[in-house]
Amino acid sequence: MKKIKIGTQMDERIFRSLKVTAARENKPIGILLEEAVAEYITRHRPRQGKSGLRRFLESPRALISDEAFRQILQADYFEQ
Repeated sequence: MKKIKIGTQMDERIFRSLKVTAARENKPIGILLEEAVAEYITRHRPRQGKSGLRRFLESPRALISDEAFRQILQADYFEQ
């Protein structure tokens, strides 16, 4: 896979800790950053499937009709 060079800034204390961790794990700083960013992206990836609104509306606990919900949204929109 092709690698690209990036530039950024970070808090000096975090960078010092990163250098210590890289030395302790005998890994380049770039590899640690790449692993951290990949993990972050994986954790924050939107879930596949139904949206929260759709799950709410399809829930038996949602005691509101589709029409009533649309009217509420419409009223809210026009009040802005």
